[in-house]
Amino acid sequence: WESAVPPLHFTVGSTETILGDSVLLAQKAAAFGVEVSLNIFSGMWHDFPMYSEGCGSGHDLWPASKALIEIAKFVHMAE
Repeated sequence: WESAVPPLHFTVGSTETILGDSVLLAQKAAAFGVEVSLNIFSGMWHDFPMYSEGCGSGHDLWPASKALIEIAKFVHMAE
């Protein structure tokens, strides 16, 4: 597994329906030696990073902005 699977990064909201699947996959991959990062954002929904501009409210949705920063860090690290 560890030679065939690249590092994995999961960004999920605590209220989204695929939270359990994301946690389970992260745990299984880690158990096989795959490098895994899992970020769970409290109160956030599916695809919340897409709304970093604040859903038209005029105020940034800070968890989404933080998630995008963490995703970018992971991508740069994995290159």
